[in-house]
Amino acid sequence: MATMETTIQEFLDLAGHDLRIPITALKSQIQLMQRRWRKHGMSESDLADLDRLLHHTERLNYMLQVLLDAAHVAKDGIQLLPAEFEYDLTDLVARAVKTTMEGGVAHPLQLETPPDGKPMLGNWDRLRIETVLNIVLSNALKYSADADVAVRLSREEDMARVEVSDRGLGVPSGERRAIFLPYRHGSNVENPGTGLGLYVARAIVKAHGGQIGVRARQGGGSIFWFTLPFARLIPLSEAAFDVLATHTATGELPSAAAKKPRRKRAVAKKPAALTPRRGQP
Repeated sequence: MATMETTIQEFLDLAGHDLRIPITALKSQIQLMQRRWRKHGMSESDLADLDRLLHHTERLNYMLQVLLDAAHVAKDGIQLLPAEFEYDLTDLVARAVKTTMEGGVAHPLQLETPPDGKPMLGNWDRLRIETVLNIVLSNALKYSADADVAVRLSREEDMARVEVSDRGLGVPSGERRAIFLPYRHGSNVENPGTGLGLYVARAIVKAHGGQIGVRARQGGGSIFWFTLPFARLIPLSEAAFDVLATHTATGELPSAAAKKPRRKRAVAKKPAALTPRRGQP
């Protein structure tokens, strides 16, 4: 069993690396067409078609990143690239919601932010958090038919909290821990995906020192949530940043020698078995 899982992980890693090149080329060509069409005054409907095509290309790239991350989690854990400067998580969540809506989804998306309007600042790994947001939003939209999906951002002492609630199938109570394991999904799902998205999301959140989970929504559906501590992550040394930036762009694992930067890395350990704290929603 272990050998089979290792083979699958190696396949995902190699296949993902090979697929990234044509996807990146496709995205670049679409962006070039957008600039040319705007310059020549093409119609708004034509430009909207290109926007949707770009969105689906980015979605494909996101799905590929999930596969690559899943392969790397089992080997070396999630490696973070903390932002050098703090940014507002509210802006990142709002952009994720806006981008999702621009993709032509049929579901109404609602965003609720803290009423005090204060920024929620942190130097979390921006691309990794975007991946988590894409995963939980995609799950909510996929299993919610045409019902509303709500995104709520709140502050809990030293943590930022993001909740995505839907009116979909819900997750059976006995399976709410298992769906965060690799290749697992709810038994009530008819057309499941790879079963890797939530596994990757959990690894990313835990690498940041946060928690992730799901609970039943009153009236039906689910609420997926995750938290991120406001505590500042230690930025990587310049040399280590270059290595990991290359890893993020190409999907290649850093060499053993490159995994020893002078300063402390923000690297997660291999995820342990999911054992949420007692009383955790």
